[in-house]
Amino acid sequence: QPDAVGDFTLKTTIKTTLISDPRLTSGQVDVGVYAGHVVLVGVVDSWQRVEDFREDVRSVPGVLSVRSYVQVGAL
Repeated sequence: QPDAVGDFTLKTTIKTTLISDPRLTSGQVDVGVYAGHVVLVGVVDSWQRVEDFREDVRSVPGVLSVRSYVQVGAL
């Protein structure tokens, strides 16, 4: 069930997780959350960074799924 407060809290937790990871520059990727399902959209410099973002998001309790539209390209 969608829950605006729960989604907001989950999104905040995800952003905190991404910001705390020194491998990532979280400003490169936008995060959307709907009923525990996460969508990532943005551009990073390597496929490894794409996987790093996905790995970090999956590690957050409450995340049900992660869909990534993150692309590799020039920043």
